[in-house]
Amino acid sequence: MNCKPGDLAEVVGKTETPGLKGMFVIVESLVIPGSRVDGLLMGDSAPAWVCRSAVTGSLLPALIDHEILGRYCGSTLEHVERRPIADVILRPIRDQLGEDETLTWAPVPATKQPVAA
Repeated sequence: MNCKPGDLAEVVGKTETPGLKGMFVIVESLVIPGSRVDGLLMGDSAPAWVCRSAVTGSLLPALIDHEILGRYCGSTLEHVERRPIADVILRPIRDQLGEDETLTWAPVPATKQPVAA
């Protein structure tokens, strides 16, 4: 898994929700399959996290499916405080060494050395 609770992360992967890619989020908790997050039913496929916007007062876009009498009637784009986001499309942003998948393919950034006068 890419993220852990408390991470600041960027949505970097492919998503069907317009406006979600490129947003910064705070990872809150692991999604429990079959549970509801602010009215959104969680499936049981890929691992996902309950996330909220990293920008104070900002909402996250979400495609909400609508049903009438058990029949699918389409989706609308709405904005919610918290929503599930698949782990595979999140990239954590961390300021310390630790378990970060980026370190498997990129070297640890060099720290700045003081310039001699």
